[in-house]
Amino acid sequence: METKIENLVKSLSDKTHKQEAKWVKVGKAEKFSLILDAGKVTLDKGVTKAGNLYYQFIVLNNSGEGIVTINAIKPTTTISVAGDYHIFKELYELIRKSYFKTDETIDGLIDETKKEGLI
Repeated sequence: METKIENLVKSLSDKTHKQEAKWVKVGKAEKFSLILDAGKVTLDKGVTKAGNLYYQFIVLNNSGEGIVTINAIKPTTTISVAGDYHIFKELYELIRKSYFKTDETIDGLIDETKKEGLI
């Protein structure tokens, strides 16, 4: 992966981790999108016809044209080099947790279950 894209992914991860990125879920699919002044990025999770899990990362310009597309497919064996797969998997899971407020929900449930009395 080229350095600029690596830097973009790192910046997206950092902002998402800090809850400073407002990702939106696209339709019923497992796709998330972030619209910025300079363009838009999307990250989609899917399964190929052969049954392999993949992540598709797309950078779009202000006109909505895709200018970078990266398909990161899960390695089929433990010997395979994962390449970009793990980077996009980690980013996807971070986005998903942020979007669904996973940690906040679990913390709230823990607090409620520790209260005295009937729950």
